[in-house]
Amino acid sequence: MPGQCFAMWVSWGSRIAYASRACCMASIGVMSPTYSTAAVAHKLGVHKRTLLAWLYKGKLPEPKHQKGAGQDVRIWTECDLERARRHKEVNYCKGRGRKKKPAG
Repeated sequence: MPGQCFAMWVSWGSRIAYASRACCMASIGVMSPTYSTAAVAHKLGVHKRTLLAWLYKGKLPEPKHQKGAGQDVRIWTECDLERARRHKEVNYCKGRGRKKKPAG
């Protein structure tokens, strides 16, 4: 269905993750734009250190890495960006960091 978005749930290790159309497109070999960690943080509206903390704590799956010139660089796809956006919507509250747990 051209022009229509769809989504699905996919398994990632011991977790179940939300996958958007961009994820499915990437899995079949359609090229999508890539982003740096700083660019993803900017698009999400969080600090780069916050995004890295989510990665280090295992709250987000690591994007692909590329080594070059003695550095290891994360290459973020649209799929990775969408996962990070979903994580932020569920777990992050602007101003004070984490969302408060519901009472009761």
